[in-house]
Amino acid sequence: MHEGRESASREFEKGLQAKPENPAQEMGLRTYILVWLGIIILTGITYTLSRIKIEGWEVIIALVIAGAQAALALNYFMHLKSETAGIFKVIIPLVLAVLIVFMALTFSDVAFRRW
Repeated sequence: MHEGRESASREFEKGLQAKPENPAQEMGLRTYILVWLGIIILTGITYTLSRIKIEGWEVIIALVIAGAQAALALNYFMHLKSETAGIFKVIIPLVLAVLIVFMALTFSDVAFRRW
């Protein structure tokens, strides 16, 4: 009877030892530097885009780039990528859906406004 409980506790301890406590240990320094460089490059693209006229697409492209930057920061620097809680898998798409609705309403208001 005790043998089954001991083997289960050994398996549990083995699982605890296999996974590092600090999420930063899962990814190396190289990953952090590459993500940081990616965010810097996206910032440079956003700056360059502000100097170019693309006839109405500037805001949409800038928002897409800002979303990509936020996703990189959330996943890698805030370690939400390694989070196992299902709440993040529900909340993040819900927040993005609400943001898209607000943006669509704002753009439609500006597009159909009579001067």
